[in-house]
Amino acid sequence: MTPMIKKILMTFGAIVAIIFLFFIYQKFINHNFHTVEKGVLYRSAQPTPEMLKEYKDKYGIKSVISLRRARPDKEWYRQEIRASEELGMAHYDVALSSTMPAPMKKMEELVQILKTAERPMLIHCLGGSDRTGLGVALYFYAVKEIPPQIAVKKSLSVLYGHFPYLWMNTDAMSQSFYRYTKKY
Repeated sequence: MTPMIKKILMTFGAIVAIIFLFFIYQKFINHNFHTVEKGVLYRSAQPTPEMLKEYKDKYGIKSVISLRRARPDKEWYRQEIRASEELGMAHYDVALSSTMPAPMKKMEELVQILKTAERPMLIHCLGGSDRTGLGVALYFYAVKEIPPQIAVKKSLSVLYGHFPYLWMNTDAMSQSFYRYTKKY
């Protein structure tokens, strides 16, 4: 192997390692928590009751918007509802799929919540990447009146773990968003 090929392979390996470590940090240490608009909207992966308390204490969260299906039969859901109630947070469920196009009625419902829910709000799904990215894109477009291309760029990004076409049809989120923008 020539020194040039060795250098290229080492550089490629280092880049892959950095991307992998960033992904691990975002998903498992940071829980994909990010500020969308300070004092108004935050995004994350599925929060635990302890995280909700931390977010309430640190950011003053008053409303939690879950983009997962309401599952009263599951412990994670009961914990989220219980923690929201105990912390005095409003809780909203708007069930979306990360791999299927979002129904227009669900997107309209979500936009209405984003416009009217008490602030600051936390929006989340399981990983905080795809459905949450769609929710944030809708917020930027419908609430902040940011152009669609910029809204998508700021919300449905690999920085948040959104990898369209990589392993699932997560591009359904972008398709859904653009379908919404054509109607509104």
